[in-house]
Amino acid sequence: MKNNAAAAHNYSDSYLATVYYNSYFKGPRDNIYLRSGGNLSKTYNQNASFEWS
Repeated sequence: MKNNAAAAHNYSDSYLATVYYNSYFKGPRDNIYLRSGGNLSKTYNQNASFEWS
């Protein structure tokens, strides 16, 4: 089951946040840069995994 997130925010000063379309960090992805946020475009309402980098 995928999550229905339409937007994301990254409040970190140190880490890039990446939201992936599929589980296990696969498929299309949206990057949320340091101290930013907004609507997801490639994973809008269809996101299954998340990673800090």
